[in-house]
Amino acid sequence: FQADSPREVAYVDEFLVKQLLLNMLFRMQRNADIKETPRLDIIFGQDSVVLKGVYLANASDRSLSSSITGIGHESLQAFLDQRICSLIAYVAELHDGRFDITALPEGKIEMLVTIPYDVN
Repeated sequence: FQADSPREVAYVDEFLVKQLLLNMLFRMQRNADIKETPRLDIIFGQDSVVLKGVYLANASDRSLSSSITGIGHESLQAFLDQRICSLIAYVAELHDGRFDITALPEGKIEMLVTIPYDVN
């Protein structure tokens, strides 16, 4: 945990946020290289709570695949990852937040979920 704000309350659906965290952890664990343990940080910023997952991608991680033509053996993981990312993005949107996934240098993947404190 990292706290950059004295705020303690974010208006969230506890069940949905738990599911979001489980989906992030599942995706990181399934796609991470065994040489490095995935990392999940929860950052309490000035205006939002940020869930940040970073992991070293394994050789079969197709998380940034732009198209899936079928559900054959090779594309099954990409299809499932797309579904998991869609669920994460959906829960973030329900909280007026956003979900981003980025390829970092050295083969790492970063997932960011940002949820604002004050949702009207």
